[in-house]
Amino acid sequence: MADVKISALPASTTPLAGTEVLPIVQSATTRQVSVANLTAGRAVSALSIATTTGATFATTSGSVGIGTASPSYTLDLSSTTNGIIARFKSTSTYGQVVADNTSGTGGGLFIASQNGVASSYFGVEGAILGTSSQNTGIYNNVAGTSINFYNSGSATAKLTIDSSGILSVGVTPSPWGSGFKAIEIGYIGCGINATSNNQTNVVGNAYGNSGWKYSATGVASSLYQQNGSGSHAWSYAAAGTAGNAITWIEAMQINTSGSLLVGTTSYAGVQIGVGYAGNVNTGIGINDTTSTSGCGFALFQIGGTTIGSISRVSATSAVVYNTTSDQRLKSNVTNSESVINKLMQVQVRQYDWTEGAVHQDYGFIAQELESVLSGIVTKGKTEEDMWQLDYSKITPHLVKAIQEQQALIESLTIRLTALENK
Repeated sequence: MADVKISALPASTTPLAGTEVLPIVQSATTRQVSVANLTAGRAVSALSIATTTGATFATTSGSVGIGTASPSYTLDLSSTTNGIIARFKSTSTYGQVVADNTSGTGGGLFIASQNGVASSYFGVEGAILGTSSQNTGIYNNVAGTSINFYNSGSATAKLTIDSSGILSVGVTPSPWGSGFKAIEIGYIGCGINATSNNQTNVVGNAYGNSGWKYSATGVASSLYQQNGSGSHAWSYAAAGTAGNAITWIEAMQINTSGSLLVGTTSYAGVQIGVGYAGNVNTGIGINDTTSTSGCGFALFQIGGTTIGSISRVSATSAVVYNTTSDQRLKSNVTNSESVINKLMQVQVRQYDWTEGAVHQDYGFIAQELESVLSGIVTKGKTEEDMWQLDYSKITPHLVKAIQEQQALIESLTIRLTALENK
Protein backbone atom coordinates (compact mmCIF):
# COMPACT_ATOMS: atom_id res chain seq x y z
CA MET A 1 0.00 0.00 0.00
CA ALA A 2 1.38 3.36 -1.00
CA ASP A 3 2.09 5.92 1.64
CA VAL A 4 -1.02 7.97 2.37
CA LYS A 5 -1.53 10.72 4.90
CA ILE A 6 -3.72 9.66 7.81
CA SER A 7 -5.95 12.66 7.22
CA ALA A 8 -6.59 11.38 3.70
CA LEU A 9 -7.81 7.96 4.85
CA PRO A 10 -11.57 7.32 4.86
CA ALA A 11 -13.26 7.23 8.29
CA SER A 12 -14.40 3.92 9.73
CA THR A 13 -18.19 3.56 9.66
CA THR A 14 -18.49 0.48 11.87
CA PRO A 15 -17.23 -0.30 15.40
CA LEU A 16 -13.93 -2.14 15.67
CA ALA A 17 -14.32 -5.90 15.97
CA GLY A 18 -10.96 -6.43 17.63
CA THR A 19 -9.45 -8.44 14.72
CA GLU A 20 -8.10 -5.41 12.92
CA VAL A 21 -4.26 -4.94 12.95
CA LEU A 22 -2.02 -1.95 13.39
CA PRO A 23 1.72 -1.58 12.60
CA ILE A 24 3.86 -0.98 15.66
CA VAL A 25 7.60 -0.76 16.20
CA GLN A 26 8.80 -3.09 18.94
CA SER A 27 12.56 -3.47 19.64
CA ALA A 28 13.40 -1.79 16.31
CA THR A 29 11.23 -4.30 14.43
CA THR A 30 7.92 -3.39 12.85
CA ARG A 31 5.20 -5.84 13.81
CA GLN A 32 1.47 -6.12 13.28
CA VAL A 33 -0.68 -6.01 16.39
CA SER A 34 -4.44 -6.62 16.62
CA VAL A 35 -6.63 -4.09 18.35
CA ALA A 36 -7.64 -6.78 20.86
CA ASN A 37 -3.98 -7.32 21.78
CA LEU A 38 -3.29 -3.66 22.45
CA THR A 39 -4.50 -3.88 26.06
CA ALA A 40 -4.17 -7.62 26.70
CA GLY A 41 -2.49 -8.20 30.07
CA ARG A 42 -1.73 -4.53 30.53
CA ALA A 43 -3.50 -1.92 32.64
CA VAL A 44 -4.89 1.03 30.75
CA SER A 45 -3.68 4.38 32.03
CA ALA A 46 -6.07 7.25 32.54
CA LEU A 47 -7.50 8.70 29.39
CA SER A 48 -8.14 12.40 29.32
CA ILE A 49 -9.68 14.32 26.45
CA ALA A 50 -9.92 18.09 26.45
CA THR A 51 -12.47 19.51 24.01
CA THR A 52 -12.32 22.86 22.35
CA THR A 53 -14.73 24.24 24.96
CA GLY A 54 -12.61 23.12 27.87
CA ALA A 55 -14.78 20.16 28.98
CA THR A 56 -12.92 17.12 30.25
CA PHE A 57 -13.61 13.41 30.03
CA ALA A 58 -11.42 11.19 32.15
CA THR A 59 -11.20 7.61 33.32
CA THR A 60 -9.03 6.44 36.18
CA SER A 61 -9.11 3.47 38.54
CA GLY A 62 -12.52 2.38 37.27
CA SER A 63 -14.08 5.87 37.70
CA VAL A 64 -15.37 8.15 34.97
CA GLY A 65 -15.25 11.90 35.24
CA ILE A 66 -17.06 14.40 33.04
CA GLY A 67 -15.98 17.96 33.56
CA THR A 68 -13.25 16.85 35.96
CA ALA A 69 -9.89 15.16 35.38
CA SER A 70 -9.90 13.66 38.88
CA PRO A 71 -13.17 11.78 39.38
CA SER A 72 -13.91 10.90 43.00
CA TYR A 73 -16.85 8.61 42.25
CA THR A 74 -17.69 5.87 39.76
CA LEU A 75 -19.36 8.56 37.67
CA ASP A 76 -18.39 12.11 38.58
CA LEU A 77 -20.00 15.07 36.78
CA SER A 78 -18.74 18.59 37.41
CA SER A 79 -19.91 21.87 35.93
CA THR A 80 -18.81 25.50 36.32
CA THR A 81 -22.23 26.89 35.39
CA ASN A 82 -25.64 26.96 37.06
CA GLY A 83 -28.59 24.90 35.85
CA ILE A 84 -29.01 21.34 34.66
CA ILE A 85 -25.72 19.42 34.45
CA ALA A 86 -27.13 16.03 33.40
CA ARG A 87 -30.13 14.78 31.50
CA PHE A 88 -31.42 11.27 30.98
CA LYS A 89 -33.83 11.20 28.06
CA SER A 90 -35.72 8.39 26.40
CA THR A 91 -36.94 8.69 22.84
CA SER A 92 -39.66 6.16 23.64
CA THR A 93 -42.74 6.43 25.87
CA TYR A 94 -40.91 6.95 29.18
CA GLY A 95 -37.47 7.02 30.68
CA GLN A 96 -36.14 5.60 33.93
CA VAL A 97 -33.18 6.35 36.15
CA VAL A 98 -32.49 3.48 38.53
CA ALA A 99 -30.47 3.41 41.76
CA ASP A 100 -30.02 -0.20 42.83
CA ASN A 101 -27.83 -2.56 44.81
CA THR A 102 -27.03 -6.26 44.74
CA SER A 103 -27.14 -7.01 48.47
CA GLY A 104 -30.12 -8.18 50.52
CA THR A 105 -30.16 -5.00 52.61
CA GLY A 106 -29.90 -1.29 51.87
CA GLY A 107 -31.06 -0.25 48.40
CA GLY A 108 -30.96 2.63 45.95
CA LEU A 109 -30.54 6.17 47.26
CA PHE A 110 -30.38 9.68 45.81
CA ILE A 111 -28.48 12.29 47.84
CA ALA A 112 -28.55 16.09 47.54
CA SER A 113 -25.57 17.95 49.06
CA GLN A 114 -24.58 21.54 49.73
CA ASN A 115 -20.87 22.39 49.54
CA GLY A 116 -19.99 18.74 49.90
CA VAL A 117 -22.23 18.15 52.93
CA ALA A 118 -25.02 15.61 52.35
CA SER A 119 -28.28 17.35 53.26
CA SER A 120 -31.19 15.40 51.81
CA TYR A 121 -31.76 11.74 51.06
CA PHE A 122 -34.48 10.11 48.98
CA GLY A 123 -34.71 6.43 48.21
CA VAL A 124 -35.15 3.03 49.76
CA GLU A 125 -35.47 3.35 53.54
CA GLY A 126 -33.04 0.49 54.04
CA ALA A 127 -30.28 2.50 52.33
CA ILE A 128 -30.88 5.42 54.73
CA LEU A 129 -31.12 3.36 57.92
CA GLY A 130 -28.81 0.51 56.96
CA THR A 131 -31.60 -2.08 57.25
CA SER A 132 -33.55 -4.41 54.97
CA SER A 133 -36.62 -2.12 54.93
CA GLN A 134 -38.09 -1.55 51.48
CA ASN A 135 -40.21 1.45 52.49
CA THR A 136 -39.70 4.75 50.70
CA GLY A 137 -37.60 7.09 52.81
CA ILE A 138 -37.04 10.86 52.83
CA TYR A 139 -34.33 11.96 55.23
CA ASN A 140 -33.13 15.40 56.28
CA ASN A 141 -29.49 15.17 57.38
CA VAL A 142 -29.17 18.70 58.84
CA ALA A 143 -30.36 19.15 62.43
CA GLY A 144 -32.99 21.81 63.08
CA THR A 145 -34.08 22.17 59.44
CA SER A 146 -37.32 21.29 57.69
CA ILE A 147 -38.51 19.24 54.74
CA ASN A 148 -40.39 21.61 52.40
CA PHE A 149 -42.53 21.05 49.29
CA TYR A 150 -42.96 23.84 46.73
CA ASN A 151 -45.08 24.59 43.67
CA SER A 152 -43.56 26.02 40.52
CA GLY A 153 -43.18 29.80 40.53
CA SER A 154 -43.59 30.19 44.31
CA ALA A 155 -40.90 30.69 46.93
CA THR A 156 -43.38 29.82 49.70
CA ALA A 157 -43.51 26.22 50.86
CA LYS A 158 -46.90 24.59 50.33
CA LEU A 159 -46.18 21.80 52.80
CA THR A 160 -43.58 21.72 55.57
CA ILE A 161 -42.45 19.07 58.04
CA ASP A 162 -40.24 20.73 60.63
CA SER A 163 -37.52 19.12 62.71
CA SER A 164 -39.92 18.34 65.59
CA GLY A 165 -42.41 16.53 63.33
CA ILE A 166 -44.97 19.35 62.97
CA LEU A 167 -46.72 19.21 59.58
CA SER A 168 -48.09 22.45 58.09
CA VAL A 169 -50.04 22.82 54.85
CA GLY A 170 -50.07 26.25 53.23
CA VAL A 171 -48.94 28.07 56.39
CA THR A 172 -45.84 28.65 58.49
CA PRO A 173 -46.29 26.46 61.59
CA SER A 174 -46.70 27.86 65.10
CA PRO A 175 -43.82 27.30 67.56
CA TRP A 176 -45.18 24.09 69.08
CA GLY A 177 -43.38 22.79 72.14
CA SER A 178 -42.12 19.32 72.96
CA GLY A 179 -44.81 16.77 73.71
CA PHE A 180 -47.06 18.06 70.90
CA LYS A 181 -47.47 16.63 67.41
CA ALA A 182 -49.62 18.75 65.14
CA ILE A 183 -50.94 19.39 61.65
CA GLU A 184 -51.71 23.03 60.81
CA ILE A 185 -53.83 23.65 57.73
CA GLY A 186 -54.40 26.89 55.82
CA TYR A 187 -54.17 29.37 58.68
CA ILE A 188 -51.77 29.68 61.59
CA GLY A 189 -52.90 27.77 64.66
CA CYS A 190 -55.73 25.97 62.84
CA GLY A 191 -55.44 22.22 62.76
CA ILE A 192 -55.18 18.97 64.69
CA ASN A 193 -52.72 17.96 67.35
CA ALA A 194 -52.07 15.18 69.82
CA THR A 195 -50.31 15.23 73.16
CA SER A 196 -48.36 12.68 75.14
CA ASN A 197 -51.29 11.98 77.49
CA ASN A 198 -53.46 10.52 74.69
CA GLN A 199 -55.40 13.70 73.98
CA THR A 200 -56.48 14.66 70.48
CA ASN A 201 -57.35 18.31 69.88
CA VAL A 202 -58.87 20.30 67.02
CA VAL A 203 -57.86 23.93 67.50
CA GLY A 204 -58.37 27.35 65.98
CA ASN A 205 -55.74 30.05 66.50
CA ALA A 206 -53.93 28.12 69.22
CA TYR A 207 -50.78 26.09 69.77
CA GLY A 208 -49.27 24.21 72.68
CA ASN A 209 -45.97 25.25 74.22
CA SER A 210 -45.75 25.18 78.02
CA GLY A 211 -49.53 25.54 78.03
CA TRP A 212 -51.86 26.85 75.34
CA LYS A 213 -51.06 30.14 73.59
CA TYR A 214 -52.62 32.34 70.90
CA SER A 215 -51.12 31.88 67.43
CA ALA A 216 -52.40 35.26 66.17
CA THR A 217 -53.80 38.41 67.76
CA GLY A 218 -57.44 39.46 68.00
CA VAL A 219 -59.19 36.21 67.16
CA ALA A 220 -61.10 34.11 69.67
CA SER A 221 -59.97 30.50 69.83
CA SER A 222 -61.76 27.22 70.04
CA LEU A 223 -60.81 23.74 71.14
CA TYR A 224 -62.29 20.31 70.65
CA GLN A 225 -60.62 17.72 72.81
CA GLN A 226 -60.87 13.97 73.18
CA ASN A 227 -58.95 13.10 76.30
CA GLY A 228 -57.47 9.83 77.43
CA SER A 229 -60.55 8.93 79.50
CA GLY A 230 -62.77 8.97 76.40
CA SER A 231 -64.77 12.16 77.02
CA HIS A 232 -65.23 14.89 74.42
CA ALA A 233 -65.14 18.59 75.23
CA TRP A 234 -65.69 21.82 73.28
CA SER A 235 -64.12 24.99 74.69
CA TYR A 236 -63.59 28.62 73.69
CA ALA A 237 -61.49 31.58 74.73
CA ALA A 238 -61.89 35.32 74.37
CA ALA A 239 -59.72 37.23 71.88
CA GLY A 240 -56.11 37.65 72.97
CA THR A 241 -52.60 38.64 71.86
CA ALA A 242 -50.31 36.37 69.86
CA GLY A 243 -48.04 34.41 72.17
CA ASN A 244 -50.11 35.08 75.30
CA ALA A 245 -51.52 32.28 77.42
CA ILE A 246 -55.06 31.06 76.73
CA THR A 247 -57.66 30.45 79.41
CA TRP A 248 -60.12 27.92 78.02
CA ILE A 249 -63.79 28.04 78.99
CA GLU A 250 -65.54 24.74 78.46
CA ALA A 251 -68.85 25.21 76.64
CA MET A 252 -69.98 21.63 76.17
CA GLN A 253 -68.96 18.09 77.05
CA ILE A 254 -70.00 14.54 76.29
CA ASN A 255 -68.63 12.43 79.11
CA THR A 256 -67.81 8.73 79.22
CA SER A 257 -71.36 7.94 80.40
CA GLY A 258 -72.80 9.52 77.26
CA SER A 259 -74.18 12.47 79.22
CA LEU A 260 -74.33 15.83 77.44
CA LEU A 261 -73.32 18.78 79.60
CA VAL A 262 -73.82 22.32 78.24
CA GLY A 263 -72.41 25.29 80.11
CA THR A 264 -71.24 23.11 82.97
CA THR A 265 -68.49 20.55 83.58
CA SER A 266 -70.45 18.39 86.03
CA TYR A 267 -74.11 17.57 86.61
CA ALA A 268 -74.74 14.40 88.59
CA GLY A 269 -77.63 12.08 87.88
CA VAL A 270 -78.77 13.50 84.51
CA GLN A 271 -78.29 12.56 80.86
CA ILE A 272 -78.51 16.18 79.68
CA GLY A 273 -77.36 18.98 81.97
CA VAL A 274 -77.47 22.72 81.26
CA GLY A 275 -75.71 25.43 83.23
CA TYR A 276 -76.43 29.07 82.39
CA ALA A 277 -76.59 32.61 83.74
CA GLY A 278 -80.24 33.16 84.56
CA ASN A 279 -79.82 36.93 84.62
CA VAL A 280 -78.74 36.82 80.96
CA ASN A 281 -80.33 33.84 79.26
CA THR A 282 -83.17 31.34 79.42
CA GLY A 283 -82.05 27.79 80.08
CA ILE A 284 -83.74 26.04 77.15
CA GLY A 285 -85.54 27.60 74.20
CA ILE A 286 -87.60 25.71 71.59
CA ASN A 287 -88.71 27.53 68.45
CA ASP A 288 -90.93 26.19 65.67
CA THR A 289 -89.70 28.16 62.64
CA THR A 290 -92.56 26.91 60.42
CA SER A 291 -95.39 28.01 62.77
CA THR A 292 -97.10 24.63 62.35
CA SER A 293 -100.55 24.20 63.88
CA GLY A 294 -100.47 21.76 66.81
CA CYS A 295 -96.68 21.33 66.60
CA GLY A 296 -94.99 19.33 69.31
CA PHE A 297 -92.29 20.97 71.45
CA ALA A 298 -91.36 18.00 73.59
CA LEU A 299 -92.16 14.31 73.62
CA PHE A 300 -91.81 11.94 76.56
CA GLN A 301 -91.54 8.21 75.95
CA ILE A 302 -90.76 4.93 77.67
CA GLY A 303 -89.61 2.09 75.45
CA GLY A 304 -90.86 3.98 72.41
CA THR A 305 -94.36 4.50 73.86
CA THR A 306 -95.42 8.12 74.37
CA ILE A 307 -96.43 8.96 77.93
CA GLY A 308 -96.60 12.74 77.65
CA SER A 309 -95.89 15.77 75.50
CA ILE A 310 -95.81 19.54 75.28
CA SER A 311 -97.49 20.95 72.19
CA ARG A 312 -99.13 23.98 70.66
CA VAL A 313 -102.90 24.36 70.89
CA SER A 314 -103.94 24.31 67.22
CA ALA A 315 -102.75 27.57 65.60
CA THR A 316 -103.06 29.62 68.78
CA SER A 317 -100.38 31.15 70.99
CA ALA A 318 -101.21 28.70 73.78
CA VAL A 319 -99.33 25.61 74.96
CA VAL A 320 -100.81 22.42 76.38
CA TYR A 321 -99.01 20.01 78.70
CA ASN A 322 -100.29 16.51 77.97
CA THR A 323 -100.05 13.40 80.11
CA THR A 324 -101.14 9.95 78.97
CA SER A 325 -104.68 8.99 80.10
CA ASP A 326 -105.73 6.41 77.53
CA GLN A 327 -108.37 3.86 78.62
CA ARG A 328 -106.31 1.11 77.00
CA LEU A 329 -103.62 1.68 79.60
CA LYS A 330 -105.96 1.25 82.59
CA SER A 331 -107.78 -1.61 84.31
CA ASN A 332 -110.10 -2.13 87.33
CA VAL A 333 -111.86 1.16 86.52
CA THR A 334 -114.48 2.09 89.22
CA ASN A 335 -115.90 5.25 90.74
CA SER A 336 -113.64 6.97 93.26
CA GLU A 337 -114.47 7.04 96.95
CA SER A 338 -115.47 10.18 98.77
CA VAL A 339 -112.64 12.70 98.99
CA ILE A 340 -114.15 15.60 100.92
CA ASN A 341 -113.05 14.29 104.28
CA LYS A 342 -109.47 13.90 102.96
CA LEU A 343 -109.47 17.39 101.49
CA MET A 344 -110.62 18.77 104.80
CA GLN A 345 -107.42 17.35 106.31
CA VAL A 346 -105.21 19.17 103.83
CA GLN A 347 -103.39 22.08 105.42
CA VAL A 348 -103.38 25.16 103.19
CA ARG A 349 -100.47 27.30 104.34
CA GLN A 350 -98.92 30.71 103.84
CA TYR A 351 -95.14 31.00 104.08
CA ASP A 352 -91.97 32.77 102.95
CA TRP A 353 -89.58 31.09 100.54
CA THR A 354 -86.15 30.82 102.17
CA GLU A 355 -84.42 31.51 98.86
CA GLY A 356 -85.42 34.92 97.56
CA ALA A 357 -87.57 35.87 100.63
CA VAL A 358 -90.81 35.72 98.57
CA HIS A 359 -94.09 35.45 100.52
CA GLN A 360 -96.78 33.03 99.28
CA ASP A 361 -100.32 33.38 100.59
CA TYR A 362 -101.62 29.94 99.68
CA GLY A 363 -99.70 26.72 99.22
CA PHE A 364 -98.92 23.24 100.49
CA ILE A 365 -96.05 21.61 102.33
CA ALA A 366 -95.04 18.42 100.54
CA GLN A 367 -94.28 16.49 103.72
CA GLU A 368 -97.72 17.39 105.15
CA LEU A 369 -99.62 16.57 101.96
CA GLU A 370 -97.92 13.22 101.35
CA SER A 371 -99.66 11.53 104.27
CA VAL A 372 -103.12 12.78 103.19
CA LEU A 373 -103.30 12.46 99.38
CA SER A 374 -101.43 9.75 97.47
CA GLY A 375 -99.75 10.15 94.07
CA ILE A 376 -99.15 13.89 94.37
CA VAL A 377 -95.87 14.13 96.28
CA THR A 378 -92.47 12.88 95.00
CA LYS A 379 -90.12 12.14 97.87
CA GLY A 380 -86.41 12.90 97.68
CA LYS A 381 -84.17 9.88 96.99
CA THR A 382 -81.75 11.02 99.68
CA GLU A 383 -82.07 13.18 102.76
CA GLU A 384 -80.47 16.05 100.85
CA ASP A 385 -82.95 15.86 97.94
CA MET A 386 -85.90 18.27 98.02
CA TRP A 387 -89.46 16.85 98.12
CA GLN A 388 -91.69 17.89 95.23
CA LEU A 389 -95.41 17.91 94.42
CA ASP A 390 -97.48 18.21 91.26
CA TYR A 391 -100.31 20.72 91.81
CA SER A 392 -102.10 19.49 88.68
CA LYS A 393 -102.66 16.08 90.30
CA ILE A 394 -104.96 17.67 92.87
CA THR A 395 -107.47 18.42 90.09
CA PRO A 396 -109.25 15.02 90.22
CA HIS A 397 -109.65 15.38 93.99
CA LEU A 398 -111.20 18.83 93.56
CA VAL A 399 -113.55 17.62 90.84
CA LYS A 400 -114.66 14.72 93.01
CA ALA A 401 -115.18 17.07 95.94
CA ILE A 402 -117.25 19.46 93.80
CA GLN A 403 -119.41 16.55 92.64
CA GLU A 404 -119.99 15.48 96.24
CA GLN A 405 -120.79 19.03 97.29
CA GLN A 406 -123.15 19.44 94.33
CA ALA A 407 -124.97 16.27 95.24
CA LEU A 408 -125.28 17.55 98.82
CA ILE A 409 -126.50 20.95 97.59
CA GLU A 410 -129.14 19.36 95.38
CA SER A 411 -130.30 17.13 98.25
CA LEU A 412 -130.55 20.09 100.59
CA THR A 413 -132.34 22.15 97.94
CA ILE A 414 -134.99 19.44 97.58
CA ARG A 415 -135.51 19.28 101.33
CA LEU A 416 -135.65 23.07 101.59
CA THR A 417 -138.20 23.28 98.78
CA ALA A 418 -140.35 20.65 100.44
CA LEU A 419 -140.29 22.56 103.74
CA GLU A 420 -141.19 25.82 102.01
CA ASN A 421 -144.14 24.19 100.24
CA LYS A 422 -145.79 22.99 103.47
